[in-house]
Amino acid sequence: MNHMINRPPGRPGPGRQRGAVLLFAALGISALIVMASLIDLGLLYQYRREYQKTADLAALAGAAKLTELGCTDAAEAARQNVEQNLVDFRHDAPVIQTGEWRRNESPGFVEGCDASTNAIRVIVSGRPPALLAPVVADEDQRRLSAQSVARNSDPVASFSVGSRLLRVSGDSTLGALLKGIGLDLNDTTVGSYEGLVSVTITPKGLLDALGIPVSGNITVGGLNALLAVEQVSVGQILDATVQAAGQDGLLAVNVTLLGEIEAKLGITALPEIQLGQSENTRGLFAPITTATGDAALNASVDALSIISTAIGIASAGQAVSVAVPNLLGVTAKVGVVEPPSIGIGGVGTTAYTAQVRVYVGLDTNNIPGLGALLGALKPLVDVRLNLPLTLDVVASKGTVDDLCSTEMRAENYAQPGNPPGDDCPAGQHCAAIQVDADLLNLCIGPYPGGADPFSVQGSCKDTVLDTEVLRVGLLGATLLGKTGSLKTGLTTTPSADIYLAKEKAGTVGSALDLGTALNNLTSALTDFLFGGGTTPTITAADANTAAAKIWNDVGGNACGGNNSSGRSCRQDAYQAGLDEVEALIQTAQTDYNNLSATDQAALQGLGGAIGAALTGVVSGLASLLDGVVGLVSGLLDGVLDFLDDLLGCLTGSCPSDPCLGGRDTFGTNAACVTKLAAEAVTGSTSSNSTTALLNSLLGPIFDLLDSVASGLINTILKDLLGLHLGETDVNLTDLQCGGDPVLAE
Repeated sequence: MNHMINRPPGRPGPGRQRGAVLLFAALGISALIVMASLIDLGLLYQYRREYQKTADLAALAGAAKLTELGCTDAAEAARQNVEQNLVDFRHDAPVIQTGEWRRNESPGFVEGCDASTNAIRVIVSGRPPALLAPVVADEDQRRLSAQSVARNSDPVASFSVGSRLLRVSGDSTLGALLKGIGLDLNDTTVGSYEGLVSVTITPKGLLDALGIPVSGNITVGGLNALLAVEQVSVGQILDATVQAAGQDGLLAVNVTLLGEIEAKLGITALPEIQLGQSENTRGLFAPITTATGDAALNASVDALSIISTAIGIASAGQAVSVAVPNLLGVTAKVGVVEPPSIGIGGVGTTAYTAQVRVYVGLDTNNIPGLGALLGALKPLVDVRLNLPLTLDVVASKGTVDDLCSTEMRAENYAQPGNPPGDDCPAGQHCAAIQVDADLLNLCIGPYPGGADPFSVQGSCKDTVLDTEVLRVGLLGATLLGKTGSLKTGLTTTPSADIYLAKEKAGTVGSALDLGTALNNLTSALTDFLFGGGTTPTITAADANTAAAKIWNDVGGNACGGNNSSGRSCRQDAYQAGLDEVEALIQTAQTDYNNLSATDQAALQGLGGAIGAALTGVVSGLASLLDGVVGLVSGLLDGVLDFLDDLLGCLTGSCPSDPCLGGRDTFGTNAACVTKLAAEAVTGSTSSNSTTALLNSLLGPIFDLLDSVASGLINTILKDLLGLHLGETDVNLTDLQCGGDPVLAE
């Protein structure tokens, strides 16, 4: 009999209870797995974050030690930093590499250790622990890696180069700087700026004072582009500089200074200048090469260098006339053809001195009085000395070779004559600046198209053209002549490095003795004109050349040989030759007597030793011309008497002459040239000699060469410009050897 068991409704049986337990167990295990996975993911994230943070910190720590300690110790500092920061985290041995970080290049990091090393790379890796290790069989699938590159901020130098100036008592600093570019100004005015000596401002401060806004995150390229398009007046530069330096009391003096400069240059207003350099135009600042725009904007710059550089740029192409003693009233001109610039940046940054040009257009045809005299005497005697002479003075360039290196910190550097460490003491950061100087270039020749010498940039050695520089003639014959151009360097100095700490100044090169410079200049002129040796004088051979010209002009060379017709031809030609000489002399005498009162006064007013010598020549010129005319007239009478005697001679002793012949001789052409040279050209005494007349003029005129050299070296280079030839000053205003390192990658 079957029995039915009744259960309360909704109550499961035993089978269903066993199924529910399995379900809950499965759900619990799944939850545990999910929770473990989440913990694992969190752990992976934490490890990845710690690895990256540690790599960043270690790279920064290592980069901070690169400059001071070098590659090995910097790498060790980075390794220790890794170990300290990951003491509670599993990790492999870190990979530490030193090298060079190259912006905008691929690859950006190049491993190595040399002078270019500026960065350190740290690679941190490892396998974090796993809660699900039994589930994940291959732990390499959990391997994490992080890397970071930190670089030092690039070192920045701010510097200027200039000609070594000869300071005399009473010279102010700015006054000496401006004299170096040909502007000798009122001592009271330029002396007012003495309070700016050793005062520095920043480019940012200058731009702020000029009212030129600059973005806080401007790049170096953007900063250079901004400076290149900004044009401001010199007055604005001066005002902004003194305001940025906190010297507002100089604002009124700026107005006076500008007026004096414009009056000296003979212009109504100085042109505006660029703040930065463009392709063909120099600006106040040379191209900036810092890593960031902010580094350049906050570099320190010497205030007086900004003022003198701005004036040098604005006055470029303008010239100041300078009277030179003993140049017979000829004036020299002095001006800037290449302006200076200030350098801000790292290795490779350049700065320039001003290239000053001195020009003398010495042409005897254009000297008052003398030119008229020489024109009157031509073609009896023909003299022209034409020297379009350029002297390019002190074109120096400074280039940063090295900054803040450990090698320089280990040495005591000093220029010759200074105590050890005077310029770059051991333990201090320094800059090595290479100086290349072209100290004195001499050129003779005009500029293309008749251009103003001060409108042509670059070295005169690259531009001047050939021209006639010397001509000496007698009786229509050219005795001396020179056409060409001279392009030579009188003095140069080899490239040299100077090592300077921040706010230090030094001098490169050794002073060139002015006497040596004078001798070099004089020798260069005489070698160019005369091929070396002493200045020439007119000799008997030159007289023979002049006579040969006359003989050819009158047809003497067409006379036949050893016969009577040849003799008659020579006799006629000789008379014609004497007539031509007499005509040339009489024309010169007439033209000389007809010199205007102005020309005669100018002749009498020629000053100096050369002027005195020429005045002596002029005072005796009339009697000398009279003597030559008398000589030739006497020669003509003598020839006629000789021919009369020859015609009347039938027997006995008859006259005979190597040129004119005799009863049985016929003479020769060569003998006639010699006779004409000896009697009509050289003359019997110095008082009736055309060669003596020419020599009396050449002596003082050739002496002009010595006067030119002396005037250029002593009057202009020494007294006006106040230059120490052979020496270049370098002023390191600021040196920043990198701030805190920054992450590059």
